[in-house]
Amino acid sequence: MNATKSINESNLNLGTVTNTLISFEFLFVLFLFSGVVKELYGVNILLDTTFVLMILVSLSMTYLIYRRSEVTHIQIVCVILLVLFLAYTFMTGLFINGENYFMRKMIGTSTTILAFFSSVFVIATRPVRVRKLIQSLYLFSIISGIVAILKLVFLSAGSLQELVQYQLMTLLLGIGFILSFHYTLMNRKKIKKALIYSFLTMFFILMLSSSGGRGPFISSIIANVLLLITVFISNKTNIKKLVQIIVSFFSIILTSGFIFSYLGVVPRTIERILITIDSPLESRLMYYPTAIRSIINNPLFGIGFGGWPSVWDQVHDHPHNLLLEVTTELGLAGLFLFTLVIVYPLSYFRPVIDIQNSKKTIIILLLVYLFIWRMVSGDLTSDRFLFTFIGLLIYPSIRHCQADNIKLNLFG
Repeated sequence: MNATKSINESNLNLGTVTNTLISFEFLFVLFLFSGVVKELYGVNILLDTTFVLMILVSLSMTYLIYRRSEVTHIQIVCVILLVLFLAYTFMTGLFINGENYFMRKMIGTSTTILAFFSSVFVIATRPVRVRKLIQSLYLFSIISGIVAILKLVFLSAGSLQELVQYQLMTLLLGIGFILSFHYTLMNRKKIKKALIYSFLTMFFILMLSSSGGRGPFISSIIANVLLLITVFISNKTNIKKLVQIIVSFFSIILTSGFIFSYLGVVPRTIERILITIDSPLESRLMYYPTAIRSIINNPLFGIGFGGWPSVWDQVHDHPHNLLLEVTTELGLAGLFLFTLVIVYPLSYFRPVIDIQNSKKTIIILLLVYLFIWRMVSGDLTSDRFLFTFIGLLIYPSIRHCQADNIKLNLFG
């Protein structure tokens, strides 16, 4: 991919914005962040916004699959592996106490199925769809951030938590931070664009720092540092470029710090991180010994899907760690199936982190971001974000499998 084509992917002109807003990918992003749509924008359609968006995405996905009328063996295997994992997951939940919680968790996990299917069968089939998904995420993060700021100012809300599900909102802000910083580096030779994306990077840093969301804040910082490190060791990057990149990064961080200092505002997220460091027994680390003991007592099949409350009887229904949750509730058998779901599409992805190779780089960065976030927050009902980008790992390989395509005659 040449540099000019990649740089154009970061453009958000009127035509691009219009095409993005009417795309399947933007509808899909609304589904992913339906909690934000419902609470931040006050949209409560019919019975439930999430349910309505699920129906719309399902119908659109079915139509697009029908129109394409073919799939590759890679897509079929990916879906089979996910179905096996989820079938095993739901089966283990049938044998535990607390059926109400199991049913709630199973319904939540159904969003993961739809997200993965949409990613594998629709978005991953064409590079232009991958680009539109990235642009949709970025556009929605910018709009949502601005709306949140306006509501905080004019509605005099005390914090982001009073406006919206701040876990989802901070996750969205973290995506905006990563994309803004990436586009800043991509366009560093174009002063006007670089300044715009630098401003947006600072905007997302300020929002994340004041939101209280520790997981997205730390995960997005790590993802951006990963970008800096890989660019640093890249053979294509000379010393002058490295200096420009490092200066850009620290200038953005320092400017954000000066803004906080000038306003006299203590970044709530950093404050919560410091409290966690000072009081580790009150942090989520205290769930880990309980999870490890449960794994030792039930190593092969675990305690059953949704069984965490049986070993931890307080408010939290999961150990806030993806691997511990899977192994605790589903055992080593479940962890093995879960690993297959990730490793198979990963085997078709050739990692290339290059500022100019935009789509591949962003997929890697957001996958790293979401995985780290899931190691400290969320549960299996919120894995639709992670599984969306796991599904996208196959996109570079699909177009090379045309000879193996299987025609679909399911619709007559």
